Amino acid sequence: MGADEAALDAWWAQRTAAALAPLLAAVRARAPFGLRNLWGSVADEVTGTAIRVAQLAGRDAEAAWARAQRLFDALAPHAPVTPARGTPCPVRHPGGRQLFQVRGTCSLYYRSMVETYCDTCPLRDDDSRQRRLRAYLIESQAAA
Repeated sequence: MGADEAALDAWWAQRTAAALAPLLAAVRARAPFGLRNLWGSVADEVTGTAIRVAQLAGRDAEAAWARAQRLFDALAPHAPVTPARGTPCPVRHPGGRQLFQVRGTCSLYYRSMVETYCDTCPLRDDDSRQRRLRAYLIESQAAA
């Protein structure tokens, strides 16, 4: 990474944290989410979105993941808590291989849904995650 990219990351992280800190504090005051979960969700959205956009654009999802991790590294020191880091989850299927993210934080959707955990929830075990994501990719490929 060059000096220009590092400076851009620092600029983005400082401004993102300044914009989000009061917003997330207000959400925290009105909802049953801790700051660690809220900041972790921000980090998950940055990294997960990078993978998805890369895939939609036909770009290298691994490179997008690495770039998003650098953004995470730049943002973490500005957050009032240390957000949890997600992990990459490659899934092989008949159409090839696709990268997903295992979220660093649980979204707590399981509290309001019939399904126990989201497919990329950190609380889901690797075998069921791989099985469910593979089925999703096979169904998506068949529908296309």
